[in-house]
Amino acid sequence: MTGGTGKADTVDEGGSDDEGDDEGDDDTPTSADDDSADTQSDADDGSSDSADDDTTAAATADDDTSTGDPSATDDDVGTSDDGEAESDSEAATTDDSGEPGTVDLSGFIVLQTASEREIVIPDGTIVPVGGAIVIGRDASVGQFEDFWGVTLDDVVYIDGLDLFPACNGDETFTLLTPLRTLVDGPTPPLVISTGLARTDASAAASDDAAWSSSATPNADATPGSGLADGGQTGVPYIAEIVDATGAGNFPFEFVEIRIAP
Repeated sequence: MTGGTGKADTVDEGGSDDEGDDEGDDDTPTSADDDSADTQSDADDGSSDSADDDTTAAATADDDTSTGDPSATDDDVGTSDDGEAESDSEAATTDDSGEPGTVDLSGFIVLQTASEREIVIPDGTIVPVGGAIVIGRDASVGQFEDFWGVTLDDVVYIDGLDLFPACNGDETFTLLTPLRTLVDGPTPPLVISTGLARTDASAAASDDAAWSSSATPNADATPGSGLADGGQTGVPYIAEIVDATGAGNFPFEFVEIRIAP
């Protein structure tokens, strides 16, 4: 497979200790000398001023650390302090290069039913917006490209090692975050020896009207290049599912996940 190493950006939320507490509050002048008392009072005033300055600095630091992206919403990717997903619509994170044109799909899960199995997308899987992940059943990237007559540009290819997918009819597929929050799916059941290509990424994946079905998938499939209408920029969706036909061609079955441009 191809890809880079990426991490979700994190921000350390900080505060500051109240180091400016008045240290001279309990000090009482013991001399009746007015000059001595004035000197002590001036020291106390200086300590109080220092405390005020420190408190102001602490408040400023708190304000700085709590200030986030003004465009952030409840739908943004992230987790709360207790590790729970903040939103069911969370999907992907920008990599730590800070470039908005890529997303990190490390740890995302593709779940298959009707022959229960799943695959976890490997760590370091960075995908450009508008790009895709193609998971082939049991073929190297070169073998896969030769069979389908394609060049997988802007595509991360994953060899399923004869474990995923396994298309024999009636399978559905679902995309989950690493916390197993639903991102897309389930898809309509796949009819054996056919292909499903997504035509509308804004519609629910379970909606038959969001897909185009082909009874001649070897001729019609478009691994790595299919693009549905709609969808939210930067959010992945299940784009194509194909059961390759012909004796001995099962290694070229595939599932494609695309990042909406």
